[in-house]
Amino acid sequence: MPKVTKAVLAEIERREKELMEFYTQAKEKVSSPVCIKVFETLLSGHQRHLERLEEIRAHAAQGKSWLVDRWMWDVGLGIPNPLTKISEIVKEHPLCSAEEIKWLDTAMEKEEAYFHYLDNQAASALQSLTKRFYMSLAYEGRGYYLLLLDTKDCVAHPDLWQHPLEGVLVDGI
Repeated sequence: MPKVTKAVLAEIERREKELMEFYTQAKEKVSSPVCIKVFETLLSGHQRHLERLEEIRAHAAQGKSWLVDRWMWDVGLGIPNPLTKISEIVKEHPLCSAEEIKWLDTAMEKEEAYFHYLDNQAASALQSLTKRFYMSLAYEGRGYYLLLLDTKDCVAHPDLWQHPLEGVLVDGI
């Protein structure tokens, strides 16, 4: 494995671990069930990324080219959105404290910085599958950012997220 690739993978690993430490700390500091669920979801997503890095390193240690196994690069499979069934997480409005909003803001800043770093790596990658890996991670990072943005909106404005059920009207009936 080229030195540059090893260095980039080491930096990705460092950033993934940093994010995992942050989300572990965040879920212990917040009390909002919605925030806790989102931080747990993001923690597991970054854990999956670290597992993929280990698979790549294991292949390289066996003398196998990690560029051949295309599936190893396909990390951008997305995550389940824990906000789709918010009624199962909370039984009342999911308001949270200003401190919890700060945790969400910080998480958004960290995710944004990380996907911009990955964008830069993708722009300078020479091999198409290497580029795919960086772009795939960046794609998933953008999904994490959007999840955090939705979560912040949900806990800051719960009245817009939890409408009473209304009958559906169809024109002409």
